[in-house]
Amino acid sequence: MDAGSPYCPCYLADLGECLECSVLRGETTCRCRWPGVCVLAHHGWQRGHGTRRQSVRVPVVSRKAYGTLELIRVQVAPQLAAALGQPGSFVFVRGGATPFFDAPVAVVQADPQAATVLLAYAVLGPKTKQLAQCGETVWLRAPYWNGLVGHRALAATRGASCLVVAGGTAQSLAPHVARALLRQGNAVTVVLGRPGPLFSRSFFPEGSAALSLVEMRFPQDAAAFGRLLRRLSPRLVFCAGGERLRGMALAQVATLAEPPRLAWSIDHRMCCGEGVCGACLSNVQGQPVRRCKVVQDA
Repeated sequence: MDAGSPYCPCYLADLGECLECSVLRGETTCRCRWPGVCVLAHHGWQRGHGTRRQSVRVPVVSRKAYGTLELIRVQVAPQLAAALGQPGSFVFVRGGATPFFDAPVAVVQADPQAATVLLAYAVLGPKTKQLAQCGETVWLRAPYWNGLVGHRALAATRGASCLVVAGGTAQSLAPHVARALLRQGNAVTVVLGRPGPLFSRSFFPEGSAALSLVEMRFPQDAAAFGRLLRRLSPRLVFCAGGERLRGMALAQVATLAEPPRLAWSIDHRMCCGEGVCGACLSNVQGQPVRRCKVVQDA
């Protein structure tokens, strides 16, 4: 995910574990999949490694609670807010100085002009409990962009009908996805699923004739969702939610005559965000994959 960005080469390249460059892995033959830049050249120009993401202490501008779910808006540099405006953007945030309390949290909204980002998280365990009690400042490390599967599907969909279904805490990814699809000339229908608070509703673009918002209750409205899906015949379906919501959406997608492109929010474990700790390591067709760093297709 970081290939070609200011954060390339990353820690994995330093350790001879680069995911793109076979030469940096210690091989004698170049066998990269050509991500659009030469990671080896970057390694030479940067004299080893790229920019390192650092944890910085930032002020909390506002807080709003929806039961166990909390929205916090924090002040950041305008450049960082701009970098966090694309689909799949997230940060690592913690309530105190101790680094092992870092938690990955999706960006609901990024405003470069106000130099703020809005984050959403559910208060469930020790990391988020500390975050909820942190007071007027938090520690933030960013930017990260791999919070969803299907970046290429999103980028390739233009001038088409698209469906975004979202619920739970994962709906925080949906506003950025909808904005990106609208910029690409798509017509976007967003289905916000209850139960649970629909906190993301007010963060979708306003005044766009190409955007429509629908509320449903799942699993009760699964059949109505299927009818909407078949009426729209979307070219892309993005699902931001847990396994039950994604399973329901995929079951209805399977009824379409022409399968759409698919994308969804990630649900794998993540701890360091740099592919080093191994928390995100999984087996895909017999190959170890560091999911926090790998761009995945649906």
